[in-house]
Amino acid sequence: HRLDPDVKYVAAESHLFKGEHAPAEKLYADLTANHKQHADLEQWQLRLGLSQFLQKKYQETVDSLTPVASGFQSNGNKAEAQFYVGSSHYQLADFAAAEEALSAAYAAQPKWRRADEVLLDLARAQQKQEKLKEAIVTVKKVLAEFADSDLLDRAHFQLAQYSYDNGDAKTAAAEYGEVVGKWPNSIFVPHALYGKGWSEHRQNENKAAIETFTALIDEHKDHRLVPSARNGRGICRQRTGDYAGGL
Repeated sequence: HRLDPDVKYVAAESHLFKGEHAPAEKLYADLTANHKQHADLEQWQLRLGLSQFLQKKYQETVDSLTPVASGFQSNGNKAEAQFYVGSSHYQLADFAAAEEALSAAYAAQPKWRRADEVLLDLARAQQKQEKLKEAIVTVKKVLAEFADSDLLDRAHFQLAQYSYDNGDAKTAAAEYGEVVGKWPNSIFVPHALYGKGWSEHRQNENKAAIETFTALIDEHKDHRLVPSARNGRGICRQRTGDYAGGL
């Protein structure tokens, strides 16, 4: 029947919105294989990749979207497809391929609704390849171009991480402090306190580091970083002559 693909599309979308990704994938695979001349083929190809990505079928996502993404007519679809490809490569630990795909996603649509996330993931891929200077530039682009982003806490946190790894403890401490001060409910706060403490210690600001580690220990008692924070605080107390406190 001429409405067969349209009915299957409605069914596939319904499965997708219900979180039933496997049956959605099956229907989209049918649509893309058997209706290659349909006007909505591009959208179906994209949704096939999405349904696979949501199941963490990363290699399948790469295999589905890589051959078609560059030919998409919509720049938004290109950006989204390359985002899934790049994120999948990252999960597969192919960081060079992830960098290439995520760069293509940003180039396709620099103001795409998830372009800030694309850039932050791109920075992660660069960091994994020890391209710290490039990663820092990429994160700074997020801060410059997406002032209203919901991911600014993550952006400052990543900038702090990369700055510390690049030997810039002063910038790292300041950026970790931004996360703690401006986003007190962020999931990154315990990690930011931990990083800030070590950044201060690296600058021989051991009294400040003691306060920072103490904040982590007192305010996040059950966090997995607390034992390491106690170690850091002990080192800093020893450095300041507080041997009893160090013990």
